[in-house]
Amino acid sequence: MTRISTHTALAAGLALMVSGAALAQATNPAGMTGPSPAPAAATPQAPGNAGAARNTAPAQLDAADRAFVEKAATAGMAEVQAGQLAQTKAKSEEVKSFAQHMVDDHTAAGDKLKSIAEADGVQPPANLDAKDEKQLAGLQKLNGAAFDHHYIRDQTAAHKEAVALFEKEAKSGSNPQLKQFALDTLPTLKQHLTDVEGLAHSGHGSGA
Repeated sequence: MTRISTHTALAAGLALMVSGAALAQATNPAGMTGPSPAPAAATPQAPGNAGAARNTAPAQLDAADRAFVEKAATAGMAEVQAGQLAQTKAKSEEVKSFAQHMVDDHTAAGDKLKSIAEADGVQPPANLDAKDEKQLAGLQKLNGAAFDHHYIRDQTAAHKEAVALFEKEAKSGSNPQLKQFALDTLPTLKQHLTDVEGLAHSGHGSGA
């Protein structure tokens, strides 16, 4: 009886060991000993970064296009301010009418240029350059026929420079939007030049 009981106890112990091993295998399917690895923690995502990989920063303009934006913006502001001044200081109604066209056309062009530049990460200048400041200060001291003469002279020179500037950008600019803007604006600038030259030839620019 003692020998049978001993065999029975050994068999029971062996069965428990086999059952435990099977349970461990089921719990750890990889067959690894020791505790099952804890699930990897999810990598925290910074708030506000959803879709950041898909969003690209605004394209930056190259040096030549930046120079165009700066020159075109300051020249346009000078046209607007001189045109506004002409409304109160010019003698000729034809000069005043031309000046109003300058205010309207260059304000619209300036707004469009600003929109294109800002979309490409560039803020156009908010002030005139030194040359235009000096020119405007000189006009402020004049009235009547003398104002007409200097205003027409300045506008003739300014529009020759503007046409050359915009032709260069339309031909060799790198930014497609700026090239198209220059191309679209050129006819207006050329018409301005034709108009102001007509004023000069009609005697409105001959005041002392």
